[in-house]
Amino acid sequence: MSDKTARNKLRRRARRTRLRSAGWMVQTLANRLNAEARHRLADLGLTLDQFIVMMALAEQDGVQQRALGARTQLADYTITRALDALSDLGYVERRPDPRSRRAHLVCLTEAGQARMPRLMRVIIEINAAFLAPLGEADGAEFLRLLSILVAADQPQKSA
Repeated sequence: MSDKTARNKLRRRARRTRLRSAGWMVQTLANRLNAEARHRLADLGLTLDQFIVMMALAEQDGVQQRALGARTQLADYTITRALDALSDLGYVERRPDPRSRRAHLVCLTEAGQARMPRLMRVIIEINAAFLAPLGEADGAEFLRLLSILVAADQPQKSA
């Protein structure tokens, strides 16, 4: 087999492998969704990381910064930057943790809570546009299957 033939065979095999890769497809879709979310959130004066932090706090606030980082899977420095910016905007506040002299609890302010419905509408719109090519039934099935995969990666809690 010639060197050129071997290279072409390798290229075809690499392309087939990539196009059958769940990781590659999920990453491609995540990049597309994140780009749109960044654009739409920028119009509202927020970054994607700031939105992620606000969503996590909307689900459960009054948490320590470290726990917030674990829940959002964002790096410590990313959480700190997002919280500093959100605090400057008046959307979050850090309160002393009564259980620890060194720790603080992070909470949404009234302004942050009031901002959440608009932010959630934007994300709902982005997801609806993203899923539209699938149609309603296939879009729902796609989300159901993704939920299974996401849940499969979560540590099981003992009863």
